[in-house]
Amino acid sequence: PSNSGTAPSSAPSAGDLGVGTSDVTSGSTGTNPAANGPKVMVAGGSGALVRFTDGGALGATVFVSDVGAAHPLGENADDTIARLGWTANDIVTIPVAWQRLIPGGATLSNAQVWAGVPTSSSTPNGPVTGTTGMAVQPATQPNAEGEACSADKPQLIPAQTSIINQLGLRNAWKTSEGGGVTVAVIDSGVQSSNAHFSGGALLAGMDLTGEADGRVDTYGHGTIVAGLIGARTIKGSGLTGVAPAAKILPIRVYRDTEKETQDAGNGPRIDRMAQGITAAYKAGARIIVVAQSTPNDTPQLQSAVIDATKAGSLVVASAGTNTAEEIDKPRYPAAYPQVLSVGAINPDGTHSDTNAQGDTIDITAPGSNVHSAFKGGGDCIFSADTPATSYSAAYVGGIAALVASAHPKETPEEWKYRLTATALRPNPGEHSALDGWGIVAPSAALTL
Repeated sequence: PSNSGTAPSSAPSAGDLGVGTSDVTSGSTGTNPAANGPKVMVAGGSGALVRFTDGGALGATVFVSDVGAAHPLGENADDTIARLGWTANDIVTIPVAWQRLIPGGATLSNAQVWAGVPTSSSTPNGPVTGTTGMAVQPATQPNAEGEACSADKPQLIPAQTSIINQLGLRNAWKTSEGGGVTVAVIDSGVQSSNAHFSGGALLAGMDLTGEADGRVDTYGHGTIVAGLIGARTIKGSGLTGVAPAAKILPIRVYRDTEKETQDAGNGPRIDRMAQGITAAYKAGARIIVVAQSTPNDTPQLQSAVIDATKAGSLVVASAGTNTAEEIDKPRYPAAYPQVLSVGAINPDGTHSDTNAQGDTIDITAPGSNVHSAFKGGGDCIFSADTPATSYSAAYVGGIAALVASAHPKETPEEWKYRLTATALRPNPGEHSALDGWGIVAPSAALTL
């Protein structure tokens, strides 16, 4: 099965999309009058430094990005130009009449150049914020810390969650525990000080926000996702990740969703999500879990997914949370045909109303009352009442690691087929807009 109920058509290559590397802003390609001018690497992408002229006097110098947006230079323009890798001799002059063809972007300051992105509440892809309705959306964390979960009072929960039995994981572990597979977590980082990631479980990753190597998480979301995937059992706790022998590669692509963080360019962003996927497959991750979603389809994000799949990595992504205005709108990267798109179910196995829905959903998994690692140490129960697709994606990502470990010579497409073909559903040949191909069945996927 595919996410549309039929075999997916061949996806365009990165070359077809006209996209190579990422841009300083998240966005689609656009006509750039200075495309043949000097090139410079900025946060993985290229652009041009141009100055408008009417044939006599010279106007302002601006940075034109790959997506065709013109960003004025702020104070200390000479220093900004130097940080971009140019000298004044590299400036290309273009007719002032072309100015109307180039959409304006946010002013590019020295600090923003250093970070590799202009801060703006709006990019060519639409808003990317951390507030309600944000374009890049980590799952909400209802009751995320609970009554007893706090940094100064870390706790251990001795009982194992019923989800382990619900998914039949003990039987699946007889075949595979995920050994030899690296799972990348594209998220807010993973807190390495939590004992559930001891014993080599957590690899040195990378921090695209520029702070560390991905092994720090002040927000907590990435730590929860990583714990569901590959937490190690420790004395006094019943927590065990779905793939307890897999390695976790943390790729930190945002710090938190606070407005101040967003304004500083370190909140959830489409371009960093794409860069995180690229970094993950280049680092050797066979499974890439993206517990974020956006309604904006961008060539940069699609290109990253296509390249990851070609490199032998399966991207597993949350299908997104339902909003009244966008209940059936596709969310990305989950909606791309190469991706395993995951929705959430209620504890009784029924469809969750919190899900986005549509033909792009592939599979479902539990997403509430999940037992995982806490950023402040120990473990906790998260989303006690409301299923979150991020946590469902984490479970399926871990199960995908079991499959990849047991069948290392197969392709991402074959791993995806195993998981969707064996999912539990009322009508074997029917895809549902609510639940995709059904509830993930680990043992069946391993033995298909």
